[in-house]
Parts: sequence; structure tokens; C-alpha cells
Amino acid sequence: MDISLTELLLLGILAEKPQHGYHIEHLIEERGMRKWTEVGFSSIYYVLARLEKKGLAAGAHTAGKAQKRYSITDKGMAILKEETKNRIEKRRPSNMHFMTGLAGSWLLESSELIDAFKNRRNEIKKDLQALQKKITENENAPRSARELFSLSETLLKTEADWISAELRRIKK
Repeated sequence: MDISLTELLLLGILAEKPQHGYHIEHLIEERGMRKWTEVGFSSIYYVLARLEKKGLAAGAHTAGKAQKRYSITDKGMAILKEETKNRIEKRRPSNMHFMTGLAGSWLLESSELIDAFKNRRNEIKKDLQALQKKITENENAPRSARELFSLSETLLKTEADWISAELRRIKK
């Protein structure tokens, strides 16, 4: 079955426990997922409806509320497990925007490239500080959230170190 990254992400959240769309938005924000996923608040309900249509999630109106509470179906759980394993095992390009920028970096003057790298490194430092705050605030988050925090922290630190090394190389 063809399943998008956004669908997979929402299924993973639903696998934790049934959720309203608004609470899913809160979890995405709380866990810092906005930094690495392109899930807009307005698209959450659209994607939930798509999951429901595919039989991967089920929505039910809760007593006295107009909102639907969504839960993952058995079919959805099977697809989620299969796709999760597949996404972890298979190496796919990550950080495509940055890599595409690097591929064209030869077009920039050294001073422009240095400025771009310094600006990116400053953004990384801000993101790292925000992430470390989220890590502290979410010590009891599910294992998957802690793994995402840990990997994100490692990648940010590594990228900042790489940029610093590139800056030294360019300045020589």
C-alpha cells in the first residue's frame, strides 16, 4: 500500500493512543517534529480523513463533542509496523534541501558561502538550544520520541561541527 510520510507519522501518533486532531497538532509541536516534517496544522484533518478512507484509522465522534477521536485500525497497525521497519532499514536521502544547496555552492563567492554557513550554524545553535529544552521537558515521552530527540541532537551537533570545519577550510 502506498503511504506518505505524513500518513505514517500520524499513524505512529495514533498507535500511542486514540487522539483528536487538535491533540495530534499539540504532540507534533511539543516533540519538535515541525523541524523535520512538513505537516501543517490544516493538513492534519485532511490526512486523518485519508487514513480513515484507506481503512488505516477509524474516527468516532466523542460524547457531547463535535470533534472526532481517531484510532488506528488493525490494518493500520500492520501497515505502520511494516513501513516503520522499511523506513529504518532502507537508506534514503535525508537533508535534501541542504544537499541540493551544497551541490550548487560553487556558484557563490567564498564570502557568500562563509556567510551562508555562519547563518546556518547560528540556526543550528538556536535549534539545538530549543531541542535540549524539549528533551528536558519531555523526559517521560515515549521511547520513539526520545529516540527522535536523541538523533536530532546528534545530527545538529555533527552538522555544526562539519560547518565549522568547512569554514576553516574555506578561510585557508
